Amino acid sequence: MLLKFKEIIMKNKGKLVLLSIFLIGFVSIFFNSKAFKPDPDKERRILSRVIEIIKQEHYSPKPIDDSFSKIIFYRLIESMDESKTLFSQQDINGLSSFLFSVDDEINGTKPIQFVNEVSKIFNDKANTNNMFNIKLLSEPIDFTVDEFFETQEDKIPYSVDENQRLDRLRKNIKYQVLVKYQQELEDREKNKNTKDYVAKTDAELEQKARESVLKNMNRNYNRIKNQFNDDKKFDLFVNLICETMDPHSSYLPPQEKRALQESLSGKFYGIGALLGYSEEGMKISSVQPGGPAWKSGQLLANDIIMKVAQGDGDFVDITGFEVTDAVKLIRGEKGSIVRLYIKKQNGTFVTLSLIREEIVQDEVYARSVIVEKNNQKVGYIRLQEFYFNYDNPNGDHNCAADVATEITKLKSEKVDKIIIDLRYNGGGSLNEVKKMIGLFIDQGPVVQVRDRNGKIYNLDDTENGTLFNGDLAVMVNEYSASASEIFAAAIQDYKRGLIIGSSSTFGKGTVQRPYPVGRIDYSTGETDLGIVKLTFQKYYRINGASVQKKGVISDIVIPDEAEIYKNKESDDKYALAWDEIRSLNYQMYSNNSQVQTDITKGLNFVKKDTTFSLIDHNLKFLENQAEKVIPLNLNQYKIFVKETNSTISQNNALLKLKQAMKITVLKEDNDKFYNNPDKPKQERYQAWLKALENDKYIDVVCEILAKNK
Repeated sequence: MLLKFKEIIMKNKGKLVLLSIFLIGFVSIFFNSKAFKPDPDKERRILSRVIEIIKQEHYSPKPIDDSFSKIIFYRLIESMDESKTLFSQQDINGLSSFLFSVDDEINGTKPIQFVNEVSKIFNDKANTNNMFNIKLLSEPIDFTVDEFFETQEDKIPYSVDENQRLDRLRKNIKYQVLVKYQQELEDREKNKNTKDYVAKTDAELEQKARESVLKNMNRNYNRIKNQFNDDKKFDLFVNLICETMDPHSSYLPPQEKRALQESLSGKFYGIGALLGYSEEGMKISSVQPGGPAWKSGQLLANDIIMKVAQGDGDFVDITGFEVTDAVKLIRGEKGSIVRLYIKKQNGTFVTLSLIREEIVQDEVYARSVIVEKNNQKVGYIRLQEFYFNYDNPNGDHNCAADVATEITKLKSEKVDKIIIDLRYNGGGSLNEVKKMIGLFIDQGPVVQVRDRNGKIYNLDDTENGTLFNGDLAVMVNEYSASASEIFAAAIQDYKRGLIIGSSSTFGKGTVQRPYPVGRIDYSTGETDLGIVKLTFQKYYRINGASVQKKGVISDIVIPDEAEIYKNKESDDKYALAWDEIRSLNYQMYSNNSQVQTDITKGLNFVKKDTTFSLIDHNLKFLENQAEKVIPLNLNQYKIFVKETNSTISQNNALLKLKQAMKITVLKEDNDKFYNNPDKPKQERYQAWLKALENDKYIDVVCEILAKNK
């Protein structure tokens, strides 16, 4: 059963989240209850409060009427069955009485029933599919038949009846086995002349492929059965209501809310161990020196965490869990106790109680190196997100202050050209991006923000002077969103530097704020029912244009593979519309004519590099390949794979530098990279350096900057 479980739980667009400066303060007051008691009417409480918040606070709330009901009706079914292998049209017809009454359930005039009825069908079909999978995969599959499988689910209707549904499921499974089988055949061909290699027969490889697929499907089925319970299905239902208002509004249950805070601060409270997946549970990949696990002396690399309990509560078996889901159980509140049921390497079992402590994920913080190009030094700063200290906004490790530190270190080593890499940076704190822009401009407006009532206010850089006045380039791609787009837009509008990357950034021009749904425990800041992350403002460039749906257009476009995935804001039909407001008065960078000259030079440089025109051609071919139906005949599939892999291999070769770039670690960071007491972390830092050395996109940007003397 092809069910994307993590997406079912929370269809969140990665980190494409822009949280306002008000994130740290909740906006409503609730009854303070430290000991949350069972709530028999929890679903109604959640739904009523969510709808109340949407109506009162959302930037542009949609009316919850029959039209909205129809949208949610189909979205819930689609979200629970993206592969269209669970529900048939017969099943959907059987639910038709809810088509125009879901809005009544949402508004509270009817009891909540729709999600429960959908859940019954889901559970029944999941069990049916599991038995079907086991039977089908117990026998050899014939790959000589000429038939095809459509991987683009939005192109096909739901199966008419149960027979057609099971036939689609059969093709789905056959496709997965075919992929594995073809890979096994390729591996055999590559290794046939290797010493001591024992080649398996076609029949043995086909059986191995079936066993591998069945293993994955059993794991997926068990994960759904154990984790995707009624509460999770209801969470999905509420989340879809929010996402239909706009794709960046969402409902986050308590664990998801905590995970959001952790991702934005780089800090969490846990045991200090890195986990990896194991069939038995979660394998300990490494233990962080100084953390609770390390101090206990009882949790070692390769031990298996099989069950997790909160304090003196019941154990939860995490067999089959995704790593991210297990991590959410192991992390928790500062000073709280987590109990682990562990299988040691010698086969014995122990129960270990650990007190959670603050763990700092310093690998998410800004980091920098020096790239030497054409006898010049180019500073490179990587920023994964616009993080901030959730518990202490004025404390350590807010991204603007960290970037300022990196700039100061680079300047001390005589660097006068800097790259800020915001590729795959999905956003973060609005206040932090405002501060960071101020490092490069000398006072002036940074961004405009408009609320639901049309009121507009500006965020300005009010600090005199700049920290860095040299040449500046900002690297972006389709996944640079929110705060990344505010930064890139301001740099572009002031003509302070070059924006280099894909055709445009993601196109998220909205601002979110968290609203508590339930009662707050003011000693921890936790709520018993989670939060609603709601779009309550839109932001605009200082020239008056929104980045919503359009993104920031790069000054110098370099083709990249992410273009073909069509995951931008404009690809979401529930995204808010683009618009514009009045432009502000602002003083462009004093050396803006040189910036324009640099853009022209950069455009000419990329144009002359035939590598990128060929990459662009290949990407268009791969995009076309992705749209094709997949042949389930082995010989035809081999041709399809050969064409695809040949193009991918050519692109990889084109992107491989003939000579690795010379990259130097800053003197202050030498110990972090080469004398780190946390050896696994040191290895990850060094792997990062290795990846940078061969990144053609960074090389091109350095080439463009290094031409300016």
